[in-house]
Amino acid sequence: MWVAICDDEQHFLDSLKAAIYEYSSKHRLGIAIDEFSCGQDLLDSERKYDLVFLDYKMDGIDGLETARRLRSSNYLCAIIFITAYPQIAVDAYKVETFRVLTKPLDIEALNTDLDAYFGNAGRNYTISIKENRYNRSIKTQDIIFLKAENKCCHIILGEEEVFVSRTLSSMGSQLPSWLFCRVSKSHIVNLSYIKEYSREEICLKNKVAFPIGRRYFNDFVSMYIDYHRERAR
Repeated sequence: MWVAICDDEQHFLDSLKAAIYEYSSKHRLGIAIDEFSCGQDLLDSERKYDLVFLDYKMDGIDGLETARRLRSSNYLCAIIFITAYPQIAVDAYKVETFRVLTKPLDIEALNTDLDAYFGNAGRNYTISIKENRYNRSIKTQDIIFLKAENKCCHIILGEEEVFVSRTLSSMGSQLPSWLFCRVSKSHIVNLSYIKEYSREEICLKNKVAFPIGRRYFNDFVSMYIDYHRERAR
């Protein structure tokens, strides 16, 4: 998964980055971190992040405005604000903030926030799609899998199937990357709905089965193991 840290204090940024990598190593998580010294650089990044640590008070675009702009572009990352002023929490939660982490860095508090994130990430995310010219919100926890059809895709929600005029890759970029895995050229699957798998195919809890692409297999197995390891904690 991808994490962004946006803070204009380099010493704090380095300390936080090191602490996150230490947590990642301890729990055998696949985490990569990009760092930014201002909100505009984060907004200009083409990468979609799962988790963003965002300094509340920065020169130029402050953290709150940066968060608003992320949300306005339908950016579904979890945001943890960094601040020396705990009283900002009321404003912070207006942009669906996941947690607030206070300065100076408290490793125990950081680990608690990360534990909470990995225990809940992806469960309550909502994505917005356009269906028959109307906007519709869908909870990611309700998505079983997605399948491609030419340059469009189907979203499978239990007994319902939603058709959207977007590519599978485009839809996949909106979903929590630790919970959804591309397993073939035509399918992205919610790991929580997998019943069993072999080298050749995946079987879901709704009794649907489809092939695993050979070049996707190793990445899928790694993600699936990490997913269940975190659920067991």
